[in-house]
Amino acid sequence: MPPLRWAQVARSQRTLPLYVQRFYDHVRTLKARNTADSYVRYALQFHLWADRGGHTLASKTLVHDYLASLAETKVSRGTIDVAGAAARRYLDFLARQGMTVAPQVRAELPRARPEEVKFTPTEGQLAAYMQAADQALREPYAILIKVLAASGLRVSEACNLRDSEARVERDGWAKGWIILTARLTKNGLAREVPLLPWCKAPLVEFIQGPRLVLTGRTTSEWLFPSFHTRGKTPVTRQELARRMRIIANAADIPVTPHALRRYYVTSMMRRRVPEQMIMKVIGHTDAATFHRYYAPTAEDLVMGLQAGAGTSPPRPSAPSTGG
Repeated sequence: MPPLRWAQVARSQRTLPLYVQRFYDHVRTLKARNTADSYVRYALQFHLWADRGGHTLASKTLVHDYLASLAETKVSRGTIDVAGAAARRYLDFLARQGMTVAPQVRAELPRARPEEVKFTPTEGQLAAYMQAADQALREPYAILIKVLAASGLRVSEACNLRDSEARVERDGWAKGWIILTARLTKNGLAREVPLLPWCKAPLVEFIQGPRLVLTGRTTSEWLFPSFHTRGKTPVTRQELARRMRIIANAADIPVTPHALRRYYVTSMMRRRVPEQMIMKVIGHTDAATFHRYYAPTAEDLVMGLQAGAGTSPPRPSAPSTGG
């Protein structure tokens, strides 16, 4: 049986099966909201796939067969890994609920095809894109694009920032800070993110000017309020993505919200910032996931090799004069 499409899963979420609902309540106590939502989507898809295909919990190859069916649809290996993790966690939960679940064999899937390198804008492309956005977009969309490029934040983290979580001045330092509480982050870990210096002045200008016009009052709960609701709700990532597509098509530069996160990682790597520092800023704990955000060009490789090996040829050592 082919795996369920996302549209089918979305329709099924209106009436979650009892154990999927209990699984969601359980995961919400351990994971951040975004992560729990992702887990329950994959767990629901797994549950419905097993139910409609007549698969039983007594099968030792249940997860393997499920992931193999996903692989046939040519989804990315990253999606398969997440789906497998959610399925195994769901089965562990069912076992703790008293159900008899067979130990699962390791899923051995065919090696995935190399994924296409995703677009990451260069400095010049990003400058041209932001200039087009400044001219064509109203706030807060233009400033959000700058903040994403200058911080490496996930788009959901940036859109849902509260006013109290932005510190454009901190302890007298001439730099901005974003304070991410656990409610915002994907892994449920709070972190502090420094903005790159070039973004501080535009953010201060936005807070002192256009933001007040958007809200119609001196204060708002949200750092980037939606003009549709006069500051009662934040800008959504869907709103931002739609407007960014308009600029991308007009400027012929395919920048997306997530491409700005890849740009941040790439620009920091090119400046020789240590990987552990970048991972701490962007909220990654897995090095393999982090490395997908940086695809060095031929020019990067040449510069890195030159910096590591130097420009002088090797010289013979002086002969030994020991007695």
